[in-house]
Amino acid sequence: MKKTLLIAILLLCILYADSLGQIQISSGFSYIGEGGWGNKAQYAGSGIDISAKKYLTENLRIGMNWGVYDMRTNLMIQKQSDALPIVYGRILKRVVPLNVSGEYFLWTKHLIKPFVGLSTGTYMSQYDTQIEKDYEYLTPRKTFENSINWGFSPSVGLQLQETADRLGLYLKFSYTGIQYSSSQGGYTSFYGVYAGFSFKFGKKVYWRPPVLTVPKPAPYFESKDQR
Repeated sequence: MKKTLLIAILLLCILYADSLGQIQISSGFSYIGEGGWGNKAQYAGSGIDISAKKYLTENLRIGMNWGVYDMRTNLMIQKQSDALPIVYGRILKRVVPLNVSGEYFLWTKHLIKPFVGLSTGTYMSQYDTQIEKDYEYLTPRKTFENSINWGFSPSVGLQLQETADRLGLYLKFSYTGIQYSSSQGGYTSFYGVYAGFSFKFGKKVYWRPPVLTVPKPAPYFESKDQR
């Protein structure tokens, strides 16, 4: 965890090194489902996200993303004497993404600004199993190994920006594909909904100092009496 934070700080410093172009810091919450939504998800949970992006043009921004997603799946069993299945334990899964991203605004002259994006990088996965004492004999034989894997994530979203172009809100939907080893199940997919706020600082890429024009002095004519 400390290494990911150090990398995030380093990337932020690189983004800020060039004073030309606005920097946008965003933070929000997310809902994540692995393999599906709701009850159909293999793992489901929520997380937090932090990103720092730099505007290269009025429409294009690039940057880096970091987050923490805590998900879980319940382990259930139903005996003949039980009317309903009972939960005897759970598998907890934490995914920590650290990736670079680019986003493109379809238009920028409105309060609501739609965008499309693509990110790629590493996803660190950590597991923990919690089993009720009376059901420890039912613990899955499969071992869950912590690992760091590569993934990619296309997304679409909307950003609401106030007229001063500093504070904003965003809503984003994404699909994330992560390539695990064959022993961990191979390729898997995540579906996410993200919402939060953003803050911009720095000069705009398209900002130019105002040019003052001084009107030319009116011509002066000296009239002569022709008498």
